Amino acid sequence: MAERREAAREVVRALEDGVDPNRLGRLRMAAATMAEFFYMVGEEAKNDWFLMSAMLAHPTSRDAYTAGRRFREMGAALEKCDIDLANTLLRASRKKDVAARLEHFLASSRPENPIELPNDAKWLYLFRCEQEWGVVNLCTIEGPLEDALSEMDEINPELAPYGISAAWQVHDTAAAYALAANTLQRAFIQTDFYDFRDLYALRDMKKAISAVLQDYDLLVTGLPFASVSWPSIRRPVRTSHEIRPEAVVSDETEEDVVNEPGGIAP
Repeated sequence: MAERREAAREVVRALEDGVDPNRLGRLRMAAATMAEFFYMVGEEAKNDWFLMSAMLAHPTSRDAYTAGRRFREMGAALEKCDIDLANTLLRASRKKDVAARLEHFLASSRPENPIELPNDAKWLYLFRCEQEWGVVNLCTIEGPLEDALSEMDEINPELAPYGISAAWQVHDTAAAYALAANTLQRAFIQTDFYDFRDLYALRDMKKAISAVLQDYDLLVTGLPFASVSWPSIRRPVRTSHEIRPEAVVSDETEEDVVNEPGGIAP
């Protein structure tokens, strides 16, 4: 966390004042760290991705990938001492609220008196685990999603860890659950559990729930959060120059990997 915080401060400084020729090395290293950070959030694979996303004020998967790519390109430009290109990439990042997201990250991760992330939100969610292929858990919580994840892991330790497959912040959990359960009734196994035959079916389940919640105006932000990645696979650690978002293999196909709607403006 300390490395990310230092990198975020360095990038915020550059976003505000432009590239300082005397700090090229520091900024290049900071850009590499931020590239990896934003890619991690966009990839939505690690168990803490949702918490890290919250610290960045929940960028969409697309926005997270875009920020990661620009930081990677900025690092490459700085390595060549191309200050003009680096400043161009910084200007592009400013238009995407990257500075505000990094300020939010710094404020929510500081050791003393961090701002509190919202913990009273109402969520409808889909959880699943790699060990129980073809089954998804539909439920709700009024509070942090991490609490629901921990509870699932404690209830079913032999299947843990569970991960967030999709989540929707809603105005009314009871109404949202009823609509979602009705939408998924053909896939019903038992209370709160539904089956899917393949990943296309899971994708369609997410889209159907999103549509019905939008139709009934139950979404707080008007947009869902949805992970397209395995919840428990530990992807190999990659250095920043090895990250290629266009080559990331997901458990879904087509353009939904980066086009899945979601996110909150910081």
